[in-house]
Amino acid sequence: AILIQSANFEQSEDLAQLIQEEVSKTTSKNLNRGVKQAGFQVLWGATMPNVLVEVGFITNNGELKNLTSSKYQEKIAKGIASAIMKYKNKHEKHIFE
Repeated sequence: AILIQSANFEQSEDLAQLIQEEVSKTTSKNLNRGVKQAGFQVLWGATMPNVLVEVGFITNNGELKNLTSSKYQEKIAKGIASAIMKYKNKHEKHIFE
């Protein structure tokens, strides 16, 4: 698992950065907490680039209000989708080499 995670680290970091940027754009929120590394068990053993996306904290009343809003959820989804498409377009040529 360590070798697989190491092999995909740079791609995972690139994907995470794109998601962070796009979600910040689509939500118009400057809540950029940055990209962090952690050994989350849910990501162990993945054979592809992977990220865990946190979009807020339900323990924060202001964030809870946003997180329960369907409009805000749509903005988050659009940001993540946009990032995935940018990532795909950037890395697709390497997939088929």
